[in-house]
Amino acid sequence: MPQESWLGHLMFLILINDLTAACHIHKFADDTTLTEVLEVHQDSRTQHNLDDIVSQSAASFMNINAKEAKECKSELARENGHTKS
Repeated sequence: MPQESWLGHLMFLILINDLTAACHIHKFADDTTLTEVLEVHQDSRTQHNLDDIVSQSAASFMNINAKEAKECKSELARENGHTKS
């Protein structure tokens, strides 16, 4: 399929539309973002969710570009039950 074809974009959207995860998943154009909110002392399931996405992608004959993968962590600290600025 020619790269500039609108059919290629449509096929890609159909393939990523089937991706599911046990966390929040955001899909936009050729990017997919997984997010999760954790409580204090709760273990992250990001790696497990990512493994699921990789398996689903492989089943659809799509490759994940590991060079483009990024991880971003942020933390909201609390002091005496109030959000710390």
